[in-house]
Amino acid sequence: MYFHVSLKSHQRSHDSTAQAEIKRLSDRITADVGNIFNLLMNTNKNLLEEVALALPSIRGEEEEEPEEDADEAAETPLAIE
Repeated sequence: MYFHVSLKSHQRSHDSTAQAEIKRLSDRITADVGNIFNLLMNTNKNLLEEVALALPSIRGEEEEEPEEDADEAAETPLAIE
């Protein structure tokens, strides 16, 4: 019984360490994406305006895609190993 409790304690410690690493990586990715976005916007001053003007058509394409994806998913056989 002591071994079982010790094992669970070790697992919780490992899970906590993994969660801390996931948060650290997530924060780093968020910061890097923000820096890349800022660099893009500073390099191409018209890019933000171009994206804003294209949003209606981008959103229209996004609304159509789920139907297409659902059809493709129904046609794709699943591999069970």
